[in-house]
Amino acid sequence: MISFERTVRLLVWGVALASFAFGLYHWLVLDIPFIFGAAITYIIVLFCIPLLTSSRRWGAMLQVLLMVNMILNGWGSFGWYRTLYFYDDMVHFISPVVMMWGFSIWYGLKHGGNAKIPWEVVALALFIGFVWEPMEYYGDMLLASQTYGQVGQPLDTVYDLIMDTSGVAVGYVIFLFTRRPALRWILSK
Repeated sequence: MISFERTVRLLVWGVALASFAFGLYHWLVLDIPFIFGAAITYIIVLFCIPLLTSSRRWGAMLQVLLMVNMILNGWGSFGWYRTLYFYDDMVHFISPVVMMWGFSIWYGLKHGGNAKIPWEVVALALFIGFVWEPMEYYGDMLLASQTYGQVGQPLDTVYDLIMDTSGVAVGYVIFLFTRRPALRWILSK
């Protein structure tokens, strides 16, 4: 039987190769070097995660969470942000759900499996959303990238912040329901 960690390792190599090819295509064919740089950054972080964790299962779980984020954002750069009206809102909802759950599990692991999460973790997740939106806007100006704005949504930032906040709330609720079995599973090996 193939273990969770080995399955994730295979997925990491597949996603890394696809991300590299995807980034290279955007750089050489579409002349968008920002996407190539973002792909390389994701790949480096993806491979460094196991080196930064003491638990193989937790490292593999973090890699899965990052791959979900990579895939969502990668598909968006294929034009889905422009062709699918609510794709940007979906990404701004799912990414904070994943981030909040991951932060909460990390905090629980850091405190020996204690499943209580203080308000600081929720505040940090919300803060990241409120910092990300201006970074999108000003990053586009400086790097000539196209991360800000959903075509046809003049209130894109407002919608993004609503979805970010909703995602944090849902991620926290999911954590409340999954915390004990998730922490027990990660700590069991």
